[in-house]
Amino acid sequence: MSAATVAEIQCGICQVEDARIAAQVQQWSDGMIRDGHPQVVNFDIDAAMLLGRMWATPSLNTFLVNDPRSKKKKSGADLSIAAVSIVWNMAMVTGNTEDFLEINAAFPLPGLFNPFDGRWAVQAPRVKPAV
Repeated sequence: MSAATVAEIQCGICQVEDARIAAQVQQWSDGMIRDGHPQVVNFDIDAAMLLGRMWATPSLNTFLVNDPRSKKKKSGADLSIAAVSIVWNMAMVTGNTEDFLEINAAFPLPGLFNPFDGRWAVQAPRVKPAV
């Protein structure tokens, strides 16, 4: 998991209207981070270099520019999350596969899994076990 993922989870918690549900999700997030599961990997120089190339890719401009009519803010976090996933060769797990499939078209992801429907939108390569 990248730190940008943590930021997106925290932003989502802040936007939940039901205070009871927000508190439950906050408790889950705090516990997950405290226990170190999943591991949060660094946004490093390699990820930054890849993110710069993503920012310069015209087909990905929709991740950076807000439509003034939209209620949803664009943070560019999806691009940061994808850059970390690619650099660290980590499959992504998200219910938001549509956006990440757009990124995958320009920058192939090492895997994209939707836990809500149990399907791989981008199949992770099979790794042979070490002998």
